[in-house]
Amino acid sequence: MNRCRHDIVMDILISIKNGRRKITEICTSSNLPVDRGKKILDEMCRQGLVLNVNGEFRLSSKGYSWLEIYNMVEQYLTGGDEV
Repeated sequence: MNRCRHDIVMDILISIKNGRRKITEICTSSNLPVDRGKKILDEMCRQGLVLNVNGEFRLSSKGYSWLEIYNMVEQYLTGGDEV
């Protein structure tokens, strides 16, 4: 099954949140080739979801908010606890 772009972004954000901050570690954890992961991470930096500090990626406050919202939507769609 193919992942949608939102699922890929979610995997990357979770990877960074869990302490994998170098691009190769993030891509390995997110099951992405490095060239594709770099493009997505660059876009996520431009959108303000992650910060690139000397080659290490960190979540911004917007990234943490995105994780929260995505989890709430996922719970709602899968019939989990009501929001």
